[in-house]
Amino acid sequence: MIEVLIVPGLQSSARKAADLLVGSRYETVFLNFPRNLQSLVSSYMLGMQSLDGLRRTLEYERLIPEPVGTWFYLNAPILEALCKLDRNLRIFCYKDVDYYHLQMQAASKIANLTFRASATGKLNVDEWIKALKENLQYDAIAYEAEYVAYKAVGRAICLAGLAGWKLANCIKALGHKATVRCV
Repeated sequence: MIEVLIVPGLQSSARKAADLLVGSRYETVFLNFPRNLQSLVSSYMLGMQSLDGLRRTLEYERLIPEPVGTWFYLNAPILEALCKLDRNLRIFCYKDVDYYHLQMQAASKIANLTFRASATGKLNVDEWIKALKENLQYDAIAYEAEYVAYKAVGRAICLAGLAGWKLANCIKALGHKATVRCV
């Protein structure tokens, strides 16, 4: 059984999710971090790297497309909780790296379009349609659900953003039991 936990992009929600992780006995945990962070997260969880070292590595290697400070602020409660979990716990970062970067580019483009419309008082509908269509062309949810379903062992929890419902439906379509909960 895979429990999909919807964690909105707020530090308070991340703290609630972290408390739930520490207080529960899951065998597999899926973090909604890009997969290229897997080795860093694993080394941090095993005590081979400090939280500050993890942050410095993220900044130096530019593994995420957003400002590291912002990402850390939102995810620090979850990262801190990892050190309190059983070392035998299976932890996976499951987000598709390319899609993660595309989402950040789309958010940046939409922010620019919003600013331009606000500054000029004019809305270019064609640019908005193009930006939204580009964002919808590639949807990694099915791919991520397949990864989660394949790697899940025993009692599993998958931290997800607001698209958690869609992720759970894809997991169910693959023949696994999935429940959805929000924090």
